[in-house]
Amino acid sequence: MHRCSSFVLLFFTLAALSACAYRSRGRVISPADVGGERARITNYLSAPVRTGQPTEDTPAGVPRAAVVDEAALVKLDRGEVCVAVVLRTHVDLDLPLSEWNFRLAGQTAYPEDERVTVRDLSYTGERDVVAADAVAPNLLASLRITEPTEYVYRVFERSARLCAPTPASAEVGLEVERPMDDRRGSWGAAFSWMIR
Repeated sequence: MHRCSSFVLLFFTLAALSACAYRSRGRVISPADVGGERARITNYLSAPVRTGQPTEDTPAGVPRAAVVDEAALVKLDRGEVCVAVVLRTHVDLDLPLSEWNFRLAGQTAYPEDERVTVRDLSYTGERDVVAADAVAPNLLASLRITEPTEYVYRVFERSARLCAPTPASAEVGLEVERPMDDRRGSWGAAFSWMIR
């Protein structure tokens, strides 16, 4: 019985750890691809610890590409590896890149030359003009009247360069983490390049 419960505990521990991984995207490239379009990977932030394990999304009427994140392997030599990142977030998730956590090739990396662009995207939605509910012993009624309205979805685009010592392996990994102070889990994404 003890052996069975140990196996079950190990299984659930591994399942919990795998569920905590950020959304990951990877690509196999050649050394000649470094600095080019093939070395660019796109991804979206995810929050695997939060309820429902959400991935960054936009409201209807705003293309999801408005919040797509990019990482491009721009330098790989014997001493240093560098990645150019572009991180796009809704105003609710915006934070200077100096406050984010970055791990490049297994090492802590710090953003250099951060640039910020703000984009306001308009979209049409609805707002309630009248909302009424009525409850009687034998009746339940509801009335909702809406009208179209314009909204603005503000996106912050932050770009920077990250560098670290070149790893000994043929794989270069990057993990970006947007820490949250609400104790419900951070947002993040993972990128990887396999050099062949």
